[in-house]
Amino acid sequence: MPGSAAYAKLAPAARVAKTLIPALERIRDAASAADLQEALTVLREYVPGLSEARRPGEVEEALYSWLGSLALHLSKLAPEGAGDALLAFALDDVALDMLAILEAVESGSRPPRPATASIEWAPTALIARDPEAASSVDRVLDVAKPFKPLHRALSWAVEAARAAREPRVYTLAHPAVSYIIYTQPLGGLDADSARWVSRIVCPMLRHRAARAAAQAVLQGLEPRVVAAAIPPIRDPYCRIPWGGLRELAEREVEEDQLLAGLRQLLPDQGLEGRSIVEALEASYRRAREAVRAAALQAFESYPLHLGLAVAALALARLSLESMRAILTAKALRLKPEQYIEALGVEA
Repeated sequence: MPGSAAYAKLAPAARVAKTLIPALERIRDAASAADLQEALTVLREYVPGLSEARRPGEVEEALYSWLGSLALHLSKLAPEGAGDALLAFALDDVALDMLAILEAVESGSRPPRPATASIEWAPTALIARDPEAASSVDRVLDVAKPFKPLHRALSWAVEAARAAREPRVYTLAHPAVSYIIYTQPLGGLDADSARWVSRIVCPMLRHRAARAAAQAVLQGLEPRVVAAAIPPIRDPYCRIPWGGLRELAEREVEEDQLLAGLRQLLPDQGLEGRSIVEALEASYRRAREAVRAAALQAFESYPLHLGLAVAALALARLSLESMRAILTAKALRLKPEQYIEALGVEA
């Protein structure tokens, strides 16, 4: 396992990367901008690809390209065996696209164009260039093979969907797929790095698991679909109560019972509010705050560890989510008060 000396090249690069991420003040400036073009002007100094963006789809592609380039750059500086933990921050969204493609293939419909196709090194870019790569489930899995955590996660999702004989499993399985992508590389890290990675990534993974259970209940999905998509993972890293969430999601419960169950299973997740929607919004804000706090603490820690690069990428992901939401809202001409609070970027 790599020790602190192995991160001598990566640590300075991570600190430089942190300076290339829009500060909260700039995110607030973009949110307060009069229109989409003014918001793009504020942010394009950080994400050069936004200079050419005119439509929401082009904005999203520019943001994914930015994050993908940053993740690849830092992964190349990481010691052997540590790069997958960094690529995970881009492959998370790639996985969501590939799950949608797998669902379409299994359903016999036309696969959607992946939003992450702008990440040139990602398997979704190959699928966008060669639609035949998405002609079957096996072809899709073959494209993912160079990325071991992604391939393992998607292979599990395929087995789960086929066992349930239900393509809808793919969409609901994204939290578990994300968990595999982020945590599989931890076994090859030194203890200090693994601990920091867990502290940074787990708050959002817990939120996603809660959201998946809530969606399953609210959509009235059959127990066999829920059981396939929310596996009873033994979780030594994030301590997500997968089994309890699965049991809750399999039951027919009213919204207030669902909310009470989630609060009991995840008492520290900030599930506050009168409705499940309010509670999940509060949980998302709490998760963002926890990720940001852990990432900033990592930059103050010593000795050197992988958590510095993970922290930079976690902050980049938070910024990407904020920028994507703000720029999409500007394109739809929504008022700032309709989305700023949910992102936690209010003054």
